[in-house]
Amino acid sequence: MIFAIEEINNLTTMLPNITLGYRIFDTCNTVSKALEATLSFVAQNKIDSLNLDDFCNCSEHMPSTIAVVGATGSGISTAVANLLGLFHIPQVSYASSSRLLSNKNQYKSFLRTMPNDEHQATAMADIIEYFQWNWVGTIAADDDYGRPGIEKFREEAEERDICIDFSELISQYTPIEEIEKVVDVIQNSTAKVIVVFSSGPDLEPLIKEIVRRNITGRIWLASEAWASSSLIAIPEYFHVIGGTIGFALRAGQIPGFRKFLQKVHPKMSNSNGFLKEFWEETFNCRMSGVRGKNEEHANITACTGLENITSVETPYLDYTHLRISY
Repeated sequence: MIFAIEEINNLTTMLPNITLGYRIFDTCNTVSKALEATLSFVAQNKIDSLNLDDFCNCSEHMPSTIAVVGATGSGISTAVANLLGLFHIPQVSYASSSRLLSNKNQYKSFLRTMPNDEHQATAMADIIEYFQWNWVGTIAADDDYGRPGIEKFREEAEERDICIDFSELISQYTPIEEIEKVVDVIQNSTAKVIVVFSSGPDLEPLIKEIVRRNITGRIWLASEAWASSSLIAIPEYFHVIGGTIGFALRAGQIPGFRKFLQKVHPKMSNSNGFLKEFWEETFNCRMSGVRGKNEEHANITACTGLENITSVETPYLDYTHLRISY
């Protein structure tokens, strides 16, 4: 995001005589954190009270926040969109694909740079029809991404005479007892093809239990939110999920991005708290004079400022398989 904004500001042909500023908040993949950040944007726009007069005057108010970029997950984006829509602040998501967000009557200010999940759900049914699999199970995240996505798949499956043996809902907060019940269903089902509309964090507890029981011989059909998730694509899980058929956004290289990543340094970005924490964790050192993750650990060596980001292996520099950013 910072790279894109700096690129725009440095181009004389794009937004001439206008400089974009930004504030970046981490949603921590939770609705409460996302709404907390959203309220700060609304407050920044100097709307002091939530009464009818304020709503009526919104069209005459020139906000200091002209747009919000995000969030990633559809569940978080729907919550944010409900709030931003009241104040006519545009929201542009780069990864929220729920078809619910296509409802312009409810989400008036919401925009996105990727298609909704109707296309993906239809493609899933097409794949199953192509391989002549007519007996499947479905699993979905219990949120605004998983429920609408798997519902669209069921509609498409019915049109193709594909039978569904079981349908289960999961989340990263599902109690282990409920996860075990879902795994019981999978283990006892004769359906060997399982369609999953979920994110990586929501699916991980289920996969862990399946791995613990060593349940193999299933074909998994993955939605884009977990098909390339680093939480799921780890060697310990390969004997269970190996052979998964998944959907993914197109990957590609972004001109200039590699050079930007390699020159990033905390001392050059004093306001970037995320970078300071990343630096401490990557080099196991403590940044002096700033509040960081290792601040209270006196036994950790102080960062020298001479650390070289290109000398370590980190996903941070994996700029060859960018999908959402690309």
